[in-house]
Amino acid sequence: MSEDREITKKIQEIISLRFKDVNVTEKERSRIISEAFSQTIDETAKEIHYSIKKGIPKMIRETNKIHTRHHKKLNIIWKTPLDMLEALWIIAIEIGQDFNERNYKKVIKDNDLTLFILTRLHCQACQIVGEIITLLRNGYADGANARWRSLFETVVTALFINKQGKETAERYLAHEIIDKYKRMNEMHKYLEELNIEPVPDKEIEILKEERKQLIIKYGKSFKGSYGWAAYALDKNRPNYRDIEEAIGLNYLRPYYQLANIPVHAGPMSILFDLGMPETDILMLAGSSNRGLADPGQ
Repeated sequence: MSEDREITKKIQEIISLRFKDVNVTEKERSRIISEAFSQTIDETAKEIHYSIKKGIPKMIRETNKIHTRHHKKLNIIWKTPLDMLEALWIIAIEIGQDFNERNYKKVIKDNDLTLFILTRLHCQACQIVGEIITLLRNGYADGANARWRSLFETVVTALFINKQGKETAERYLAHEIIDKYKRMNEMHKYLEELNIEPVPDKEIEILKEERKQLIIKYGKSFKGSYGWAAYALDKNRPNYRDIEEAIGLNYLRPYYQLANIPVHAGPMSILFDLGMPETDILMLAGSSNRGLADPGQ
């Protein structure tokens, strides 16, 4: 507020100095006021910037004190279930490490694409769970739920590939070229706005040719977003829900849809929050002790 008063004072000083001539026209008056605003904002911005930088350590210290008190309270309520979840996460990582150490060379030697994908998806799932635990321990239920959405997709993909076997595993890995080509095209639409260099023509041509050969090999349906699953599902344009249903986890769709709320900026994203009571008219801009059960479970 003090900065606002200072800006107003400076603008008034400049205007009063330039309005000594009572015969100033309305047009000239507008110009003087506009110049006064521009001059004062430029001058004051530097002062405000310096003031903010100077106050950052104190601002962070005070905020951290609030977070520490909140974290202690959250830990009293949720310590036992969160500790159990973290223990499960550590066990999953150790199992993955042990399996990989004993089998990785054989997987590569035998070109076992299914096991190669599954070990990597397991590793990815472990990383996501670590992120979920971090969010839960800090009281961000919706953020944890959003990451659970990614965990669920990872698990669904792993179970589907495990069920379908080598052919689907091969298509899944090959589909990277389709995804890369799609992202490259999207990036090239906005090179100027993003201020980035285009992909060299030689690389584009190689990618185009690889994509073309894959579509010839696997069929037109392969170029779709889930084209790698088209053959196994016997569908030209499969989607994620088809994969979900194929392994019998579609009954978790209500939770999946709930987890979509904080991911997208739909009306429910501003009206529903796991960390707040549904009847509360307040808005949550930080962490909360509420709502951790669903994403944790």
